[in-house]
Amino acid sequence: MKLVDFYGRNVTVILTDGSSVKGTVNDYIYPEDNENRKESIIIDTNSGKIIELYEHDMLSVSVEE
Repeated sequence: MKLVDFYGRNVTVILTDGSSVKGTVNDYIYPEDNENRKESIIIDTNSGKIIELYEHDMLSVSVEE
């Protein structure tokens, strides 16, 4: 999964714990820029929160049209 491809898109993310997050990807963080060396995306959620999600915590990402 190439997380950078979701930048600026409205997405639904299914997490490994079975929960889901919907919102707009407003930033992409390269692995070398994260302390844990994992790539991530920052999502402005539909509920108004801003969260960072790491690739290893995601089962799938789908684009909402």
